[in-house]
Amino acid sequence: MNKWKKWGKELAAMAAVTVIAASVIGYLRAPSYEDATLPKIHISKLGGLAYDSTVKPEEPYVLHFWATWCPTCRAEAGNIEAVSKEHNVVTVAVKSGGMEQIEKYKRENGLTFPVINDENGVMANAFNISVFPTTIIVGKDGKVFWAETGYTTTWGLKLRLWLADIW
Repeated sequence: MNKWKKWGKELAAMAAVTVIAASVIGYLRAPSYEDATLPKIHISKLGGLAYDSTVKPEEPYVLHFWATWCPTCRAEAGNIEAVSKEHNVVTVAVKSGGMEQIEKYKRENGLTFPVINDENGVMANAFNISVFPTTIIVGKDGKVFWAETGYTTTWGLKLRLWLADIW
């Protein structure tokens, strides 16, 4: 029994180190926004949705850049879906084909969150996004509260949104 306890402790320690390392790497690889200001972009209709980064939001929201061809994005999609049920979420599918392909992907994976189709990467380029997924938490002041790349959990997103709301 003592042997199993030792293995359990080692696995827990390895998991903790992995999570911390992944978080640090994700933070370091995230795009940098000078003075926490979003790039000024207004997209009137891209995949059926409008987006204007200059409009001050009523509450913090998630701006999530992803792609159907990205394995980490696929693994994280359920987390984004869960958060979208309780909070404002704007997702941007980058270079993932036409809206029909994206809608098919959403149906096959049980996803209902809203998607802007950035078929040619125009919006991703404006935001200097080159790593997927990239998640940005936009605060009530319309500025970047948090930006990171890589996988993030449902609770991690909810915590960041809560912090952005009270900050």
